[in-house]
Amino acid sequence: MTEHNELSDRELDILRLVATGASNKEIAQKLYISSNTVKVHLRNIFAKINVASRTEAAMYAVQYGYVDAQPQIGDDIRTNVDTGDENDIGVQKYRIRTLALWSVVVAVVVLAIAITYLVSINLASQGEPIVASPDADFSRWEERSKMPTAKSGFVTVTYDGQVYLIGGENGIEIVDTVERYNPETDTWDILSNKPIGVSDVSGALIGGKIYIPGGRLSSGESTNMLEIYDPIEDQWERGRSLPLTLCGYASAAFEGKLYIFGGWDGDRFRDEVYEYDPETDQWYEHSSMPTPRAYAGAAVSSGKIYVIGGENHNGPLNLNEVYIPEFENSENAPWEEAEPLPDERSGVGVVDVVDNIFVIGGQNLDGESTPSYIYLPNENIWQSFELPISREWSRMGLSLVGKELYMLGGDLSDVPTDGNYTYQVIFTVSFPVIVK
Repeated sequence: MTEHNELSDRELDILRLVATGASNKEIAQKLYISSNTVKVHLRNIFAKINVASRTEAAMYAVQYGYVDAQPQIGDDIRTNVDTGDENDIGVQKYRIRTLALWSVVVAVVVLAIAITYLVSINLASQGEPIVASPDADFSRWEERSKMPTAKSGFVTVTYDGQVYLIGGENGIEIVDTVERYNPETDTWDILSNKPIGVSDVSGALIGGKIYIPGGRLSSGESTNMLEIYDPIEDQWERGRSLPLTLCGYASAAFEGKLYIFGGWDGDRFRDEVYEYDPETDQWYEHSSMPTPRAYAGAAVSSGKIYVIGGENHNGPLNLNEVYIPEFENSENAPWEEAEPLPDERSGVGVVDVVDNIFVIGGQNLDGESTPSYIYLPNENIWQSFELPISREWSRMGLSLVGKELYMLGGDLSDVPTDGNYTYQVIFTVSFPVIVK
C-alpha cells in the first residue's frame, strides 16, 4: 500500500465520493468536471492505493478514515460511562447498538457500490462476491491436471460444476473427442465422440443441452450443421442447420437463445447475426454487425452482448461492438460502440465474471505475447491482467466454475498445449458484528 500523501486533494475528494456510492456522473456534477476526467482520476487513484475496483477503494477510504461513518456518542452518555452510574446497563446496550450500526453502515456502503459496479449479490450468504484484483500476484494461479489431448479451437462449456471440452484440433488433425473435467477431483473423463469433428467452433449450454453449430471440417471447408449434446444421457442429436456454412464465429447464450456473430465461410469474413431458438428449432437473422470479422469473442453483461476483437482482411482488430437484443425490431439501433481493446488481437478468449469481461490472450500481427485485460462495462474502461504464461496464447477455452476461472489448452506460439490453469477471480468479504 502506498503512502496516503501521494493522493492529490482532487483525488481525495473523488475517493471520498466513491466511498459514498456516487457514480462517475454524480462525482462529475459535484466537482464541476467531466465524467472522462473522473475516469482518469480513478485510474490514477486505483494505481496509487493498489486496488482494482470501486469496492476496494471504498474499503480503503473507510479503513484510513477518509469517510466518517462512526456514530458519535453524546457527552451525557460518556459521563454515565465514566462515573459508573446505575444507567450503565443502558449505556452498554447503546454501545452494542452503536457497534452494530457501525458494521451495518460499512456493509451498506460497500454493498451499494458492489451492486452498482461489480457483483451480483447473494443475500443468502454471509458475504458478497467481489472480483479479485487483476495484478501479478501469481499465488492466485494454480496449474491443475493436464488435458487428455493438447488442442485448440474447441468448445468449452460448464455444466453442473464440470467442464466439457468438445472437438478442436491437435496440431495434426481435427478431432471429435468429448472430454469432461471435474474440478473437485482434478480428474478427466472421456465421453461419447461428437459425430463429426470440427474446429474453430463455439457453443452454448441452453436448457441442459450443449448446442454446437458449424465449424471447420477436416477437409478445410466449413459446415452448417448443428449438433446437440445431452450431458446427462451422453448422447448426440441433430438440429436445424445454419443458413450458411460458417466457422470462427463468436457466440453467446442469452435468455434461452443462442446468438452467433460473424465468422468465416471459407471465402470471406461475414457480418451476419443469427439467433437460434431451441424450442422451435429455427434460426432467425438479425441486424448485421457494423464490421465483418471472424475469430472474435463474445460475452453477455447486463442485457448486452459484447463482441470483442477478431480479424478481417486488414488483420487483427481492437473492436468492442455491443449488440442489444431488446432493441432488435425497434426504433432504437441494436448496435453501439464501446471503448475498444487497448490493442488489436484475434483468437481471444472472452468470458463474463459477475459483469466484468475477461479478455485473455489472442494473436497480433507481431506474433508476440499479448497482454490480457478486464473490461468494466459500467465504467467503459479496460484494466490490464497479467498471465502466468509469457508466450503468445490464443484459441484457448475459458470456463468459470464457482470462484475459479479455468484456462484450458489453446495455441502457445501456434503449438497446441494441454495446459490447465485456474485463477481465483472471486473472493468473499464478510462484515462481522462483534459484541463485547
